[in-house]
Amino acid sequence: MVTERLQHIVLTDLAEHNIFTSTSSGRDNYQVRERDPGAHGAFLQSKLQEAWSQCENEQAVYHVTRKGIYLEFKGEQGYDLVTKSLENRRSRDSDHWIRLLNIRSEDAINTTPDTGEEEVVATSYATVFVPHSKRKYFFDQIERYANEVTISGKPKNYNLANSIADLRKALDVESFWLDTISLIPTSEPEWCEVWLSSDSEETIIRFETLLEEQDKNKIRMFDSPSESPIEAN
Repeated sequence: MVTERLQHIVLTDLAEHNIFTSTSSGRDNYQVRERDPGAHGAFLQSKLQEAWSQCENEQAVYHVTRKGIYLEFKGEQGYDLVTKSLENRRSRDSDHWIRLLNIRSEDAINTTPDTGEEEVVATSYATVFVPHSKRKYFFDQIERYANEVTISGKPKNYNLANSIADLRKALDVESFWLDTISLIPTSEPEWCEVWLSSDSEETIIRFETLLEEQDKNKIRMFDSPSESPIEAN
């Protein structure tokens, strides 16, 4: 038992009160590339339709039942990707949420032609889950961008649409890999830790099916509840 009596801690300086000032100037603080709404809107609509078709065809071929699709959005190199607008959880039913699953960045070294100086420039990527019930969501957002303007004269959804350089069906591995891309196993099997969104039987079966599709069908499940990760090679 501790018997020593310790001295009280006495604060001699009074707290300082300051008014909080945000460093952000709001939605216009994003650094996005200027684009032609008509041309860029048509491009994004085409890419979105292509991604949906690929996902639906893949699900039909492999007889996979999913509640939605996974999309990968790519930002313009050196500019912001407005990821905040890629998620929508307004529905009371979580099955109808558009979820932002991850945000990652890839760096590239660019050389300035005039000075020869090298600089690291980042490109942002985001993986998003879109339920079938929300299929029209991004189509509608892009449609408004291409054809409607705000009171200020800017296209609607200006920051979101202008920040998207490209989009596609999410890749099975790369779009969900949060470590260095070069660490993704290739011809030599490697142990990887995979975190699933649920421990339900449906989720595990879907994961095992994916492993079989990728010809990586060795899987070990932990028995202990405390050892929740699933490892597969």
